[in-house]
Amino acid sequence: MNRYPGLRHFKKGISLVSQWTGAEHKQMQRVFVTLLAGAPNVDDRVLTVVRALTDFIYYAQFQLHTSETLDAMQSCLNTFHLHKGVFIELGLREDFNIPKFHAMQHYTNAIRTLGSADGYNTEFSERLHIDYAKEGYQASNKRDYVEQMALWLQRQEAIDFHAAYLDWTHNKVESLLLPTDGDLKMMLNHPKSWMMKALILMMTSLCITSPNTAHTLTFLLLA
Repeated sequence: MNRYPGLRHFKKGISLVSQWTGAEHKQMQRVFVTLLAGAPNVDDRVLTVVRALTDFIYYAQFQLHTSETLDAMQSCLNTFHLHKGVFIELGLREDFNIPKFHAMQHYTNAIRTLGSADGYNTEFSERLHIDYAKEGYQASNKRDYVEQMALWLQRQEAIDFHAAYLDWTHNKVESLLLPTDGDLKMMLNHPKSWMMKALILMMTSLCITSPNTAHTLTFLLLA
């Protein structure tokens, strides 16, 4: 098989992999049908079953479905059930009483009722496990780590809230219709006006005037 970016080459095969993750399953699925097609003494029905099951999995991962894709998905499942008996004939399995195979029968109806299934996988929660568990544990001293992890998460949440607040205030300031330096100089003709002083103080505190104007306004306010 020719190499291309994103294609994993299992140099030692897949039998020695002790722990499978979702990413490794996807990487294996990309090459599994091709490997069986090129392997000697493989029953054509085995290849038919594997291809049908792989196609079903890829259809189930669609983010958007139509009636045509759901019909094709159901056709793959029907093909799988029609030819799966070859594994029993070859002595590879005694039955297919597996809960996941039973659940596959409800996929198309569930997608029609509730929408695509890509939002029901565990990839998001697995990624959050890194942010909320592994990194918190690494930040602790590895002793009584649960309390330290909870405190670390509270601090991270406070930092995130503060960063969001700064972004919000920055966007609010940019959206203001600010007076020009000429308008501010006209306001200085009425230095005893508390409203003008408050406006000048607000703009100087937010650093939204030019440096020279801000210096002049601050001097007049302090006078």
